[in-house]
Amino acid sequence: MPGAMSRADRAGNRLASRPLPPERVAASPRLSRLLEYWRELRPLSRGRLADFDAVRLVQMASLGWVHLVDVGDPDPAKLSITIRGWRVPNAEIGKSREGMQLGDHAVRILGESVMADYAAARDGETPLHHCIQSRLRGHSYAYRRLILPLSTDGARTDRLRVATDFGQLSAFGRQPSGSTPTP
Repeated sequence: MPGAMSRADRAGNRLASRPLPPERVAASPRLSRLLEYWRELRPLSRGRLADFDAVRLVQMASLGWVHLVDVGDPDPAKLSITIRGWRVPNAEIGKSREGMQLGDHAVRILGESVMADYAAARDGETPLHHCIQSRLRGHSYAYRRLILPLSTDGARTDRLRVATDFGQLSAFGRQPSGSTPTP
């Protein structure tokens, strides 16, 4: 599991990310239910994407909060967002990130951080759970993120389900100013 990270750039963007063991996901009921569902599927079919039931995502109140990421390319810069959760705040209003390669992300420090985390989840074939606080393009965010490895062929991890929870409690143990996302 990659360690804690804090970065800033000259444009005023800031990003802090702290990994947590997947067991700490219990602080977020939505993420906890998603992790349990993934754990049910994993031994049966190696977490095949086709076995992920969209109805279950609705029942878990996760629909719209989950991305699907194609991590089949070994180059992290070429990993791409196949489906973007429509409820997840986006500082670039009016711009969809669906189909975007992570190497083309407009906020470099975020793109690089996400590439590293997604590659680690793919290569380790294990869930990753992070607490993230950021200020990107003038917008503040505080959220938890759960990354779940999946497979289209049942043999290798080539997709990720990435779920977010922008709940009221900061994952860093305090209520930050601006924790309610402002897209």
